[in-house]
Amino acid sequence: MARALRKSPATALARTVARLENASLTEITGLTAEQLCGMYRRMGLIREFEERSAALYRSGRIRGFPSAGAVPKICTAISARAC
Repeated sequence: MARALRKSPATALARTVARLENASLTEITGLTAEQLCGMYRRMGLIREFEERSAALYRSGRIRGFPSAGAVPKICTAISARAC
């Protein structure tokens, strides 16, 4: 049996990058600019929450650190109140 020639991942990646090079994020993701900005803001809130939680844990002011699954839920609740 003859083996099928497979294209390297680098070739596929280069082709994808070339195709997307001139595309906007809204074209690439299918999301609106408002949705993307909201996701970016939420990402920032989650990051801030994680950094503050870690600092409080290291200083001994809190006894535990929330699991990764809890962080998005907590930050979603915080961002809903902040908006």
